Amino acid sequence: MRSRIFIYLGLGVIGICVLAYLIHPIVLRSVGAYLVVEDVLKPASAIVVLGGRAPLRALEAARLYKDGWAPRIILNQPQRKEDFYAFSSLGIDFVEQYEYDRETLLRSGVPNDAIIVIEEEVENTLAELRAVLRILGSSKETTLIIVTSNYHTRRTTAIWNYLTDGQMKGLIHWTRSDTSFDTATWWKNRNSIKYLVNEYMGLISYWLGFPLGIAFLSFPQ
Repeated sequence: MRSRIFIYLGLGVIGICVLAYLIHPIVLRSVGAYLVVEDVLKPASAIVVLGGRAPLRALEAARLYKDGWAPRIILNQPQRKEDFYAFSSLGIDFVEQYEYDRETLLRSGVPNDAIIVIEEEVENTLAELRAVLRILGSSKETTLIIVTSNYHTRRTTAIWNYLTDGQMKGLIHWTRSDTSFDTATWWKNRNSIKYLVNEYMGLISYWLGFPLGIAFLSFPQ
């Protein structure tokens, strides 16, 4: 009798292990897919390129501009770090990310007078979008297309709604050429894991009302 119980227990454990093995990819895919959202494109006042993943986001913005979705493109300047000042102290020119993005836009056929570079240095998505709102205002008449990477879209949507309280339309659009995060296999790639953890940490911060006043980094290398 006792041996039969152990057999049943053993079979139960094996069954649970097999079930966990079979369903874990479904669970992990759902965890990754939750981060990805997107709005239907509509004509807008401007296209905002969020920092990171240069030159891919800028290339996507240039495509949208040339397709006629908006008449201008807005770039932010990431906060300067120690490497910038170290190079500067040695008299070495340091090309900043927004300069790469700007050059990408120009070489993609976007005219110089259609590019706006915000002078304020920003550290994360919360600061980026606040800077954009400061120069554009928060008119209900204004619509923006916000270009980022797929893994960053849900958090961008949350931050935008937090800042505008739904009073200004922001259309979230992700860069098709940026394949750094695949919702079907993200757990097999170290960088993808880093992106996912950063995004969920940022979402937790948002859900708690940004208790530390930050939205976590948005300029992944």
